[in-house]
Amino acid sequence: MAFFILVQMGLQSQSGLGGLFFLLPGIFLCGLLFDRGSTFFGTALATLYAVYAAPAAPWTAHLLPLGLFVATGLGIGV
Repeated sequence: MAFFILVQMGLQSQSGLGGLFFLLPGIFLCGLLFDRGSTFFGTALATLYAVYAAPAAPWTAHLLPLGLFVATGLGIGV
């Protein structure tokens, strides 16, 4: 997961866009290589990174995208 977060940081610094789609393969690989608990942990790490790296905007603007991201990550784990 750390590799995907580092690549996401690099892509975000180069492009200026804050998409979270590149973190989903990292969550999938956590579950594929390890177990379901690792998928949930990867989802938590990716969500914490997304909250930390979110551009300065009203926090309510990020609730829906983050909610959908968490739901997708947890759905991958189930």
